[in-house]
Amino acid sequence: MSLTDPDAPSTGAQMPLDGPAGATAGGTPQRAELACVVLAHDAPDQLHRLVRALDPLQVFLHIDARVPDALHAEMTSGLPDRVTLVERVPTAWATFGAVRAELLAYEQVLARSTATHVAWMAGSDYPLLSVDDLTDLLSGLLGTSIAHFTPLPHPAWGMSGGRGRLRYYHWAWRRHVIRLPIPRRIPADLVPAGGPVQKILARHHVEALLRAAADRPELTRFWRRVWAPDETFVATVMSSPSLVPDWADHHLHQLAWLIDWRRRRTKGPPWLTLEHAEFLREAHRTVTTGVPPLFARKFHPQLSAELLDVVDELRAQPLGPR
Repeated sequence: MSLTDPDAPSTGAQMPLDGPAGATAGGTPQRAELACVVLAHDAPDQLHRLVRALDPLQVFLHIDARVPDALHAEMTSGLPDRVTLVERVPTAWATFGAVRAELLAYEQVLARSTATHVAWMAGSDYPLLSVDDLTDLLSGLLGTSIAHFTPLPHPAWGMSGGRGRLRYYHWAWRRHVIRLPIPRRIPADLVPAGGPVQKILARHHVEALLRAAADRPELTRFWRRVWAPDETFVATVMSSPSLVPDWADHHLHQLAWLIDWRRRRTKGPPWLTLEHAEFLREAHRTVTTGVPPLFARKFHPQLSAELLDVVDELRAQPLGPR
């Protein structure tokens, strides 16, 4: 039984863990450096626990601009210097705000860090590996991203295979979708794609994404009326050879997050509780091709507290069979 999406396509051929570029510097193997972009909107205790679990990695934290001042103060109080607060924008559900926040965070990563890889995560995510194990693994993937992006149409994305999200104008209203049934053109040089927002991008792919957003402002205008744009904007940019020519050769087509998608009738995955402990243990000790699950979602500050204690014990153990 798997906690990943059962309808997701095969991950396909896996790249060897030696990275396509940047593996050496002056003849000496280079160590990866991971930075983490975290988008959060509540749960200060959970956020602080996540930041502690990522020590000593740099964290670039975006807090939804709609969060009240008192809660924002609680979320940011006592954060270490390695946390950079990103300019706040509203990140309402299924709107372009989440993409804008992600782009703003990436700009800060490039300006303030020398990271070789950048992980995107929500405040409810949590690492399954120690920072040392994450760094060791990514050191074998220099120049390589890890993301589960799939060209559209894809059968698991409904009747239109997901292309309808781009083909029509959309608005989000109170957790409902409003679609204007007048078709529009998708830019011809793009390869529409979608996938989970959780991902790890190599630095040069982050640079390519920001370059595309800056050089092609019509793309961000177009995606403001796409449904759930955070699930398609980055995926489409990366999957389009006109924008990112090396994506096909320099990424692992894999989801590096453990997510419980067994209950397909729900709009989102459930909170992880102590009942998931054995699933997490199995994922932690089972390493096959590609990479093992590096993170998991989603954790609740109260419902998941006991499970997080289990995860912290696992993270303190060496990666691999035991």
